[in-house]
Amino acid sequence: MDSLTAVEDEVQKVMTRFESVSSNSLSSTEQLIAQLSGIREEISSDPTGQLSAQHRVALTDSVKRIRSALSRNSSEHKELHSCVSRVGRVIDKNFRQDVSSCAVEGCFSLESKQKLLHEVITEHFLRRGLMEVAESLVAESNINLSEDEKQPFLEINCIVLSLRNGELEPALRWTESHREALLELGSSLEFKLYRLRFIELLVAGSVAPIELIRAAREFQRFAERHSDDIRSLMGCLLHVGDVESLRRRYRIDVSAAWRDVTSRFERDACSLLGLPSDSPLSVAISAGCVALPALLNIHSVMQQRQVAGMLPSHELPIEVDLGAAHRFHSVFACPILRQQVSDSNPPMRLVCGHVISRDSLNKLINGNKSRIKCPYCPVEQAVGDAKQIYFW
Repeated sequence: MDSLTAVEDEVQKVMTRFESVSSNSLSSTEQLIAQLSGIREEISSDPTGQLSAQHRVALTDSVKRIRSALSRNSSEHKELHSCVSRVGRVIDKNFRQDVSSCAVEGCFSLESKQKLLHEVITEHFLRRGLMEVAESLVAESNINLSEDEKQPFLEINCIVLSLRNGELEPALRWTESHREALLELGSSLEFKLYRLRFIELLVAGSVAPIELIRAAREFQRFAERHSDDIRSLMGCLLHVGDVESLRRRYRIDVSAAWRDVTSRFERDACSLLGLPSDSPLSVAISAGCVALPALLNIHSVMQQRQVAGMLPSHELPIEVDLGAAHRFHSVFACPILRQQVSDSNPPMRLVCGHVISRDSLNKLINGNKSRIKCPYCPVEQAVGDAKQIYFW
């Protein structure tokens, strides 16, 4: 993040300098044009048709000012070019690192791994609506992608595009055809769409009352789950057309509502297709951007201390906090061995409530003992009383 911030600061300096140079150049050029236009009018209006001494002085002064403006613009352009060059140097300074040192050798050497990577990239393109790019990748990588597999993505992208263009009807038709599946997911997408349509009518203010009544009747089937929201929307009828009151009293933000509906539709549509709400490729890249600086630093330290290469591919040499956005399931590390549990080494709950890994439990047994003592409290128990626990 520090590297990105440094580059961003330099780019901001360039933009600020560019705006200043552009403003100064435009202002000086307009002044010179106005001065020359005035001189031309004076000369053309002179009945003698000859340059007077006053005109010669004015033209000489204008030439000097033009040359001065050109010199100043040239100097400012050089300074601007210097700022742009500095951005390149900052990028080279912060990003010219050999990231291959953190890569796992042979990660994609197997054909099955390469196929999996191509499928993930193809799915990402399909999610973004880049159908032609996805089809080109499919043809080059020789993976199978039928029309039936592409069709749901085509439909979803068309609806997302319509939502971004301010059209609700395609999304409403889609939710009606998938109502039962959405209810099983516990989704409130359909209510959000009708709520947004009602808000649009409230903000417009010029619609007929019958239109508002028809839109309000759509909320009847959502009354059980969204009664509080519906009551608030009915209160909004007192402020039809008053955008400021709707925003202040009822926190109505039309732009935010459109963004929320679009995002919620993408998540729910992907859930119905059995896909994660976020693109796996996007998640992997964003997680890698967070983890890579820390891995490069530890690799540099290991080189300085002449330590062997990175640990095996299933284990990192340090713990990297990717943030709450990248926590998808519970993680438990044994407090004794300081190792993350796995399928082969699951967490075990003791009678006293403390949890340790199975490897730690086996070490506590110490031979053929039938009873063990908790390492954190004096409670003793039979070995068979330890129960495996599962995180969901």
